[in-house]
Amino acid sequence: MPIELDELRAAVFRQQLDWSPDEDLAHQLTERRIARLRGAETVLFLATRAPDGEIAAWADLYLDRTAGLAPLEDLVTAAAHSEQGHGDTLLATGLALAAAAEIPHLLLIADMDDWPRDWYARRGFTELGRNYSFLGGG
Repeated sequence: MPIELDELRAAVFRQQLDWSPDEDLAHQLTERRIARLRGAETVLFLATRAPDGEIAAWADLYLDRTAGLAPLEDLVTAAAHSEQGHGDTLLATGLALAAAAEIPHLLLIADMDDWPRDWYARRGFTELGRNYSFLGGG
Protein backbone atom coordinates (compact mmCIF):
# COMPACT_ATOMS: atom_id res chain seq x y z
CA MET A 1 0.00 0.00 0.00
CA PRO A 2 2.02 2.97 -1.18
CA ILE A 3 1.42 6.20 0.71
CA GLU A 4 2.76 9.73 0.54
CA LEU A 5 5.63 10.76 2.78
CA ASP A 6 3.39 13.31 4.52
CA GLU A 7 1.10 10.50 5.68
CA LEU A 8 4.04 8.56 7.09
CA ARG A 9 5.78 11.43 8.87
CA ALA A 10 3.90 11.29 12.22
CA ALA A 11 4.30 7.52 12.62
CA VAL A 12 8.04 7.68 11.87
CA PHE A 13 8.48 10.57 14.31
CA ARG A 14 6.68 8.67 17.10
CA GLN A 15 8.86 5.61 16.49
CA GLN A 16 12.04 7.69 16.48
CA LEU A 17 11.00 9.12 19.85
CA ASP A 18 10.48 5.58 21.17
CA TRP A 19 14.04 4.72 20.16
CA SER A 20 15.55 7.97 21.46
CA PRO A 21 13.83 10.67 23.51
CA ASP A 22 15.85 13.42 21.80
CA GLU A 23 13.16 15.36 19.91
CA ASP A 24 15.63 17.24 17.72
CA LEU A 25 17.26 13.99 16.62
CA ALA A 26 13.86 12.34 16.03
CA HIS A 27 12.81 15.32 13.90
CA GLN A 28 16.04 15.25 11.86
CA LEU A 29 15.81 11.50 11.23
CA THR A 30 12.16 11.82 10.23
CA GLU A 31 12.72 14.73 7.87
CA ARG A 32 15.73 13.25 6.12
CA ARG A 33 13.44 10.60 4.63
CA ILE A 34 12.73 13.05 1.82
CA ALA A 35 16.28 12.42 0.56
CA ARG A 36 15.31 8.79 -0.03
CA LEU A 37 13.23 9.88 -3.01
CA ARG A 38 16.55 10.29 -4.88
CA GLY A 39 17.56 6.67 -4.12
CA ALA A 40 16.22 5.06 -7.29
CA GLU A 41 14.17 5.64 -10.42
CA THR A 42 11.05 4.89 -8.35
CA VAL A 43 10.83 5.06 -4.57
CA LEU A 44 7.66 4.01 -2.81
CA PHE A 45 6.80 4.47 0.84
CA LEU A 46 4.73 1.45 1.87
CA ALA A 47 2.54 1.17 4.95
CA THR A 48 -0.05 -1.01 6.60
CA ARG A 49 -2.76 0.28 8.86
CA ALA A 50 -4.36 -0.97 12.04
CA PRO A 51 -8.16 -1.41 12.03
CA ASP A 52 -8.53 2.11 13.46
CA GLY A 53 -6.58 3.56 10.50
CA GLU A 54 -3.36 4.26 12.38
CA ILE A 55 -0.18 3.46 10.45
CA ALA A 56 1.08 0.23 12.00
CA ALA A 57 4.16 -0.57 9.88
CA TRP A 58 6.13 0.87 7.00
CA ALA A 59 9.02 0.28 4.64
CA ASP A 60 10.74 1.99 1.72
CA LEU A 61 10.82 0.20 -1.63
CA TYR A 62 13.36 1.22 -4.26
CA LEU A 63 12.60 -0.02 -7.77
CA ASP A 64 15.84 -0.15 -9.77
CA ARG A 65 15.01 -1.72 -13.14
CA THR A 66 18.52 -1.24 -14.50
CA ALA A 67 20.12 -3.28 -11.71
CA GLY A 68 17.19 -5.70 -11.55
CA LEU A 69 16.91 -5.10 -7.81
CA ALA A 70 14.20 -3.85 -5.52
CA PRO A 71 15.73 -3.06 -2.15
CA LEU A 72 13.15 -2.99 0.66
CA GLU A 73 14.59 -0.92 3.48
CA ASP A 74 13.67 0.33 6.91
CA LEU A 75 10.91 -2.21 7.49
CA VAL A 76 9.49 -1.14 10.87
CA THR A 77 6.44 -2.20 12.81
CA ALA A 78 5.36 0.18 15.57
CA ALA A 79 5.63 -1.55 18.95
CA ALA A 80 1.87 -1.39 19.58
CA HIS A 81 1.25 -3.36 16.38
CA SER A 82 3.99 -6.00 16.47
CA GLU A 83 3.27 -9.67 15.81
CA GLN A 84 0.05 -8.90 13.93
CA GLY A 85 1.27 -9.74 10.41
CA HIS A 86 2.11 -6.21 9.28
CA GLY A 87 5.70 -7.10 8.38
CA ASP A 88 4.53 -10.08 6.32
CA THR A 89 2.07 -7.84 4.51
CA LEU A 90 4.82 -5.35 3.67
CA LEU A 91 7.11 -8.12 2.38
CA ALA A 92 4.31 -9.52 0.20
CA THR A 93 3.51 -6.03 -1.10
CA GLY A 94 7.18 -5.38 -1.89
CA LEU A 95 7.45 -8.67 -3.77
CA ALA A 96 4.25 -7.97 -5.73
CA LEU A 97 5.31 -4.43 -6.67
CA ALA A 98 8.78 -5.62 -7.72
CA ALA A 99 7.22 -8.35 -9.88
CA ALA A 100 4.80 -5.85 -11.43
CA ALA A 101 7.80 -3.67 -12.31
CA GLU A 102 9.50 -6.75 -13.82
CA ILE A 103 12.27 -6.65 -11.23
CA PRO A 104 13.28 -10.20 -10.34
CA HIS A 105 14.96 -9.65 -6.97
CA LEU A 106 13.75 -8.13 -3.72
CA LEU A 107 16.78 -7.19 -1.65
CA LEU A 108 16.76 -6.99 2.15
CA ILE A 109 19.60 -5.94 4.42
CA ALA A 110 20.00 -7.33 7.93
CA ASP A 111 22.79 -7.30 10.47
CA MET A 112 24.42 -10.71 10.96
CA ASP A 113 23.63 -10.81 14.67
CA ASP A 114 20.20 -9.20 14.69
CA TRP A 115 16.80 -10.93 14.70
CA PRO A 116 15.53 -9.64 11.31
CA ARG A 117 18.03 -11.90 9.55
CA ASP A 118 16.33 -15.00 10.98
CA TRP A 119 12.87 -13.50 10.41
CA TYR A 120 13.65 -13.00 6.71
CA ALA A 121 15.12 -16.51 6.44
CA ARG A 122 11.91 -18.03 7.85
CA ARG A 123 10.09 -16.28 5.02
CA GLY A 124 12.26 -17.89 2.34
CA PHE A 125 14.96 -15.26 1.82
CA THR A 126 18.54 -16.43 1.44
CA GLU A 127 21.85 -14.68 1.87
CA LEU A 128 23.29 -13.32 -1.38
CA GLY A 129 26.36 -11.71 0.06
CA ARG A 130 27.83 -9.67 2.83
CA ASN A 131 28.55 -6.01 3.16
CA TYR A 132 31.15 -4.60 5.51
CA SER A 133 31.55 -1.07 6.75
CA PHE A 134 34.26 0.40 8.87
CA LEU A 135 33.98 3.29 11.26
CA GLY A 136 36.85 5.72 11.69
CA GLY A 137 38.73 5.66 14.96
CA GLY A 138 39.73 8.59 17.08
